[in-house]
Amino acid sequence: MTQLRSSAREAGAVIERAGWRLQRLDESAAGGPEWVVIAEREGAVTTPDAVREARVFFESLAQQFPGGEYDGWEASA
Repeated sequence: MTQLRSSAREAGAVIERAGWRLQRLDESAAGGPEWVVIAEREGAVTTPDAVREARVFFESLAQQFPGGEYDGWEASA
């Protein structure tokens, strides 16, 4: 198993334990050295505190695993 695949899977497991659902997990982003994890949480309330906490969580997580980079988030109605 490559280091990128291992990092992506480990990060995905942490994300799921934190109550998020994985929508996508790829070992490399556009052929580059990064991995991609897209997570979602049904019914999440986007208060300023909740958004800040999610950003801090995902930024921290991306720094813990080789190839990780936090690229922001989106909200849908």
